[in-house]
Parts: sequence; C-alpha cells; structure tokens
Amino acid sequence: MDAHRLGCTGNSGGGTVTAYLMALDDRILAAAPSCYIISLERLFETIGSQDAEQNIPGQVAFGLDHADYITLRAPKPTLLLTATYDYFDIRGSWEAFREAKRLYGLLGFPERVELAEFPTKHGFHKDQREAMLRWIRRWLQGKDDAATEPDFPVFTDAQLQCARTGQVLADLKGVSVFDICRQEADRCRQRRADWLKQPADARRKVLANLLAWREVTPAKTVSVRTGGTRRLLETEPGITVSVQLVRSSQNGPLTLCVVESDAQLADLLKEESAIGQRLSGTVWAMVPRGMTALPKAKPGSMDMVGPDWREAFLALHLNRPLLGQRAWDVVCVIEALRQEFPHRSVQLVGLGRCAPIVLHAAVLAPKVDSLILADMLASWATIIRDRISIGQLANVVPGALRHYDLPELAATLAPRPVEVLQPVSADGTPLTAAQGEGIFRPASESYRGSGSADRFSLRPPNR
Repeated sequence: MDAHRLGCTGNSGGGTVTAYLMALDDRILAAAPSCYIISLERLFETIGSQDAEQNIPGQVAFGLDHADYITLRAPKPTLLLTATYDYFDIRGSWEAFREAKRLYGLLGFPERVELAEFPTKHGFHKDQREAMLRWIRRWLQGKDDAATEPDFPVFTDAQLQCARTGQVLADLKGVSVFDICRQEADRCRQRRADWLKQPADARRKVLANLLAWREVTPAKTVSVRTGGTRRLLETEPGITVSVQLVRSSQNGPLTLCVVESDAQLADLLKEESAIGQRLSGTVWAMVPRGMTALPKAKPGSMDMVGPDWREAFLALHLNRPLLGQRAWDVVCVIEALRQEFPHRSVQLVGLGRCAPIVLHAAVLAPKVDSLILADMLASWATIIRDRISIGQLANVVPGALRHYDLPELAATLAPRPVEVLQPVSADGTPLTAAQGEGIFRPASESYRGSGSADRFSLRPPNR
C-alpha cells in the first residue's frame, strides 16, 4: 500500500464519514463523498437535521458548513457524487459545490474539485461508482480514462466478515462507544463533586454558558382568550407559548406547572393525583416551545429518541440546547406572572420530560421558592449506563456531565424546598427507593449540610 496515494469514498453515512476524514486526515489525497454534501441552510429548509453523527454541537454557531469539509482540504482533489432525486436536496449540493469551487479557483486549482450529478435516488448506484472510479484513477494512478465497472459476483455477508461471528467488538474484546462514554462519565464524577463546592455564582455561570442563557425579560402577552383564562405569551421574537389559568385563589403561592400537553395537565390535577394534592394558591400551567406528548415508543423507531428530535438536533447546531430554550420560556413566563402577583411566593412543578427543564429554570431563577419534580429522569449518567433510553434527546446539554448531573443540580437549590416524586430510569422505569436514595445522595447530603434536611424529600407519588 502506498501511503502517499490514499483515497476515500462512501455513500450516505459513508459519505458523512468520508467528509469528516477528508477534512481532518491529511493522508487522504483524493476523496469522493456520495449523497451527503449539502448546504446546511437547504438541509434545514427541507428534511431537517438527520442522524446523530451528522450533527456537530455548535456547528452552525461557529460557522462550519458542508462546503468547509471540502475547503479545509483544498486544493486536494475532491469529487461530490450527487443524485437528482436524493432527499439531500440537490440545490443544496450545488450551493456547497459552488462555494468550494470558488476557493479552489482562487488557489489556482479549479480542476481539482468537481460535482457529478445523476438522475437517481439516494444510493451508491453504478453511475456514481464509475465516476468515483475514474476520479480515483486520475488522481491516484495518473490514468485519465473512461474506466467502466464490469459485471462481477457480489460477496455474501459471510464472505465479508473479518471476525468469526461478524461482530468485531465481541470477537476481539474491544470497547464500544457506550463503554467509552461510560468511562468518560466515570472520570468526570469527581469533577461533579468539586463543582458543588464552588460558589453559587460560579455554578450559575457554568450553567448559563452551557445553556447559552440570555438576560431574562418578562414574556409579553400576545393575546388573551377564553375569558382571560388562557394567554399566548411571547418569550422571544417569533416564539410563543400558551399559558392556562387552572385555579385562582386570593391566598397561597403562585404555582406554575410545566407539562408536555393539556392531557398530561388533566392527569396531574386529578384529586387522587399526588401532585394535585400538593398544589395550592393560584395555579397556572404552560407547555414549553415545541413540546409534544411522548408517544408510546416502538423499539428501534425514532419514537425512542423523542418526537422533537429534529428540533433538538437543530438546537444543538445553534449551540442553544433545547432544554435551555425551554427553561428560558419557563423563567420568562414566571417573570410575567410575578408582575401580576408580585407578593406571592413562587412554586414550580415539572412533570416527566419537563422536570429537568424546571430544575434548570429554578437554579437560574432565584425567585423560585419551592419545587416539585415528578417522574423525572434521576440522572443523565443512567442514560450512559443503561444504554436504552426513551425521549431523552431534547434534554441533552453537551458537556454537562463534566460539571454536574441532575442530582448535583438539585443539591444547589438548598435550602429551598424540593420534592422529588418517583424518579425514573432512562427508559422511564420507576426506581426503587434504594436506587433513588443512592442516586440523589449529593442532594440529600447538601441539604443536610445546610441544616435544611427536611426541605428535600424523595418519595413515591402515593405518599
């Protein structure tokens, strides 16, 4: 093998890997990514964010587009293989190509970047393979001919195996991505303990940076409906959330329930509901931006990731995690309601996937006096440990486990009253009392250390 004449090609996910390798590995001389390169603007306007490995956190925020995968390697030979009827919009592919072509021209090597389009759908079809073959032969072998692909027998899966079972990880006793993530999370455990020892302002600064937090302003009323019991509030330009008055009282706290849907709110307020029994005062409810009820997850489907997975990926591209945007909505709504009820204490309630949102909002909004978290994911670390998770993508905060996990975040609220009702695992299974106590030990210890042990409670919902 000649290390000075290496080529790289692949289709779809392989096109993604090819794009990353050709941009980062200087050893690759000629490259031909297929059915992947597009402008991010066209991607988001059409099919939206795609598979996890195609979404780099902060990519849009720091200005990296697909054309940059090509220009990062300029002027090395690069061929874009495209399909007219691909779901990766062909106009976006041409936009990315034109940007790269201009730079190659400025460098004096316009012939080293080309685009080949074929009237096909998504796939690595024969026409694309032949174009790739001719490109690789030109730049790696110095043969500028019209080579074609003959008929040939296709290897069976068994013939292609390079390990006894076909599973390299099992046969060669390697480590998986899950193993690597778990090892990294374990290494960060002590850092999370140290984070709790930092001053409150320092902790909030870390949190604000991770969530791309902005200066809080009260949400503006856009419209009032149903006799004043339902309002549409704007939290930032173009973003509105619905807020509903559930119960009015002249006394007691101002309570804001953050839920996924009106149906979830109805269940929450039933007389026999553990949360319904705990609510008092004037009660409002809201659904954060882009939130929809989690459908029953079918194994192997995108339902397991969550119905808002496209929005979650786009938020990560913008370096504004969706959890942070939703927590922002919560705090802006609190500020708006406080203007109407200025002398009331504030109680926040979060249910299910909304509970981590509420927890973050409470830390960044010191005016919240008490907190109820029901059916909340107990720990992000359990997602890494258990491998199978349901509906967790929208609550991802890149880099968070290097500083804190959800129990450490709850610990920072001491001495404000916090009640955790039936925490759950990553797949939604309720934890046993012993499991919950073990995971939330940082919070219980923090409350004991502050002399407010009775203000943190962890219990099943029927107590």
